Amino acid sequence: IATVLVASSAVTKDHILLAADVRLALRRSIPHPFVRKQELTVYTLNNELENLLTNLVNQAQQGGKVMLDSVPVDPNMLNQFQSTMPQVKEQMKAAGK
Repeated sequence: IATVLVASSAVTKDHILLAADVRLALRRSIPHPFVRKQELTVYTLNNELENLLTNLVNQAQQGGKVMLDSVPVDPNMLNQFQSTMPQVKEQMKAAGK
């Protein structure tokens, strides 16, 4: 964890991005307790939304350091995303996942 934080902090001081880098480094050990029957249920973003968010972060990274609060995301899209997540959570719960 410390090695990842030292390497990543040269690029960004944003705590969310630093945590994401640590999660990536620990990607195999974090979900292990949640895997049932060698199956892990996940929900993913559709390609269009993922590409949009990736492009926005890449644009913000062009300055060298990234602060996620400065990434220009359409407020309506954020509101829609935030209002949809509780529904997704309930669907997963109802499906026993």
